[in-house]
Amino acid sequence: METGRMRHRVTLLSVSESVNSTGDTTVSTSTIATVYADVRQLTGKEYRLQTLQQKGVVDYEVTIRARTDYDRLDRLTWGARTLNVVAVLRDREGEFARLQCTEVV
Repeated sequence: METGRMRHRVTLLSVSESVNSTGDTTVSTSTIATVYADVRQLTGKEYRLQTLQQKGVVDYEVTIRARTDYDRLDRLTWGARTLNVVAVLRDREGEFARLQCTEVV
């Protein structure tokens, strides 16, 4: 990959869940790092839920330099968008990682 294509700034977020004393689950995020990335939109889908709400799902592929401090349960932000990481695919050389992500809009 040409490093010049990595022109977008994304923030990697670690997601953790905890259960409070009343049994409610609380989701919190913390910043892992802000890095340069190549962000590509792959597909977009719309569907209607049983409650007649319309939702859209957009799939992205985000390429970053390989790191070891994140996994597929984490999130990332790109501008005002929050993307859920679905899969982390590392290349053979261990230099780059492709994050398969989705955004629900």
